[in-house]
Amino acid sequence: MKRQREQAKREKQQMKAARRADRKNQIASGGDPDLEGMEPLDGPVVTEEP
Repeated sequence: MKRQREQAKREKQQMKAARRADRKNQIASGGDPDLEGMEPLDGPVVTEEP
């Protein structure tokens, strides 16, 4: 049981990390309308239009 719980916790952390990276990529590549107005997870992300 304990091992299962630890693995679930690890998977959850990996999902979070993947989602955070995915969001950074979205913002870096011009952003996604669904994500606009949402607070970045770590620090302010400055998006400047060229």
